[in-house]
Amino acid sequence: MTLHARITWILLCTIVPLGVIAALGLYLFVSVTLAAKLDGELFTRSEALTAAIEIKSGNVVFDFDEGNLSQYQISNSKNIQQSAYFEIWQFDNGKPAILLERSPSLGADELFATNLPPPWDGFRDGELSDDVDIRLFSSRVNLETKEQNQDAQSRGLHPSETPGQNHPTVLLIVAVPRMSVDGPLDTLIMGMICAGLVFAIVSGIAVRWSLEKGLAPVHMLSDSVAAIDASNLTTRLDAPNLPIEIAPIQGRINDLLGRIESSLQREKRFSIAVAHELRTPVAELRALLEVAASRPRSVEESHQTMMTALKSIVRLDRLVSALLRLTRIEGGREYATATEIPIGEFVREAIAQVQPMAIVRGIRFNIKSNDDEKIVADPDLIVMALSNLISNAAEYADENSIVEIEITQRDSFIVMRMDNAASSLADVDIERLGESLWRIDSARTYSSHLGMGISLARSALEASDAGFTIHLDKSGVVQFRVEIQFTHAC
Repeated sequence: MTLHARITWILLCTIVPLGVIAALGLYLFVSVTLAAKLDGELFTRSEALTAAIEIKSGNVVFDFDEGNLSQYQISNSKNIQQSAYFEIWQFDNGKPAILLERSPSLGADELFATNLPPPWDGFRDGELSDDVDIRLFSSRVNLETKEQNQDAQSRGLHPSETPGQNHPTVLLIVAVPRMSVDGPLDTLIMGMICAGLVFAIVSGIAVRWSLEKGLAPVHMLSDSVAAIDASNLTTRLDAPNLPIEIAPIQGRINDLLGRIESSLQREKRFSIAVAHELRTPVAELRALLEVAASRPRSVEESHQTMMTALKSIVRLDRLVSALLRLTRIEGGREYATATEIPIGEFVREAIAQVQPMAIVRGIRFNIKSNDDEKIVADPDLIVMALSNLISNAAEYADENSIVEIEITQRDSFIVMRMDNAASSLADVDIERLGESLWRIDSARTYSSHLGMGISLARSALEASDAGFTIHLDKSGVVQFRVEIQFTHAC
């Protein structure tokens, strides 16, 4: 089910019961109001009829103006609502036994039967033989003391229960059709049904329109997400006027895009790092094989060539393993190992690998270290980091200059500091040297892997929990300094 349909059903399931409750409340209010009005009319008629009952010569008589009995006569009118009914019974031995008077409008119907117990004073509903629903009001009246009788009724007593009363008592029953109540109620029900249908249609249209307007930011956010693919992962969602409930979703999606972009950048860095790292050993291996193939070789020379090639292949395997491990460590799928490493020995091995290039450029390495100093780090990552840093120094240091490397103990750490003159970096922003995909200006006459080498070194050292800082001193001869802080093996 779509969000649109779900919200529509929720709203309808909320609105419809509220509408039904409101309709029932209106119906009850109108019903009670009309019933109270009808009961008031019955009470007024009862008082008027009671006033016409008198005692003459010891007999109870009903003396009512004929002009006021028009509604109690048999009517030829089809309007039943204009009719009214009454019966007057005299009590004998505590029971209504003698019918004194009845309205002609009753015809053959009766409001009270002698074989039934007398009704209590009050209102009730009834029905005539022609299916006419009526409302009745019964009252027992002590003819001599009507005022006292009214007082007794107000106190919840019957005339027969009032002390000292021996006067004749009569039962007066007056009734009118319920059409004045039932008719308007039936009309009200039909009106509410029609209004309910109209309300349902209008509510459906209003809910749909409201949802379209209310969910417009969601559709806009969806369209913005759909427009993002692998080619524009740097794009971030910025849908305007988002509701408070949806704005966090946009933020979470932006965070997710950032993580995806970072992951793809790691993959790109890995590809570039592989090309960068494999370039030198592959070039060495190719040159070695080309020289070996240039002329016939003796067995001893061939064996020497194979051993040299084997060393290059071992180096390639080590570099590929280190790069794969670095990628897994950066992705959180693996952790760096902690092994005691003789740092001085590793530095000398890295220098030995770049000696051919250093000799061509007149670069000399001056090492100040204690070969007994050991650090705790991941060997593969440290080898890759040192190889990149020393290779960069051999390639970018000023020709015929000295690269100073000093390894000292500082508190519980081993600090390695490497300084070299680097006039080619005079205009380089030091902050950009460590950016992952930064390259030195291709217009220069130097190779274009300095930024990648430093970036790889930084990543490898950080994965081994080693501190790494670079500094470019531009006073006098530009001096490039790398400082690494390792954990000392105690």
